[in-house]
Amino acid sequence: MTVVHKQIAQREEKEWLIRISEKPKLRLYMRIKDQLCEEEYLNLGDSWTRRLLTNLRAGSSELQIEIGRRQNEPLESRTCRICVKNVIEDEGHFLLYCPMYDRERKDMFDEILEHTEEKFDLRVMLHEAHWMLDVLVGHSFIQEKTREVVMTAVLRYLRQAFNRRKQFIRQLYAV
Repeated sequence: MTVVHKQIAQREEKEWLIRISEKPKLRLYMRIKDQLCEEEYLNLGDSWTRRLLTNLRAGSSELQIEIGRRQNEPLESRTCRICVKNVIEDEGHFLLYCPMYDRERKDMFDEILEHTEEKFDLRVMLHEAHWMLDVLVGHSFIQEKTREVVMTAVLRYLRQAFNRRKQFIRQLYAV
């Protein structure tokens, strides 16, 4: 890469960081994305599942935090309609804590444990939500193979959990 190309790339990345910092809906994205580059998960799974993860990372998911934002609800009103624990249904709640998806979450963590050479049992870090979100939908692991195992398991979780969520909501609001 030439010096000119490097300078242009640096300027573009700096401007990109400024633009994303001005958008509150990108709260998770700002924590997990610090370089302007193509993400590895875009080469894994099917297009629908990759879109689920992209939307989750970019604050465009169908979780209550986003539905409520679009409807101008106050933040404290954007609670999980699935588990009724009276907590905000954000990415952390959906991925890490909502009891509705315990089975899918267990399968995800079991898959990561089984297929990583390091035998990571990420469940021991559930109390560290920021770190866990970075690991699951960000970029925390250094080894490429480990990142691929984690992202594949997360994509499977998202597909299963969002399908379960959709079925539950459909039943809940069926008249």
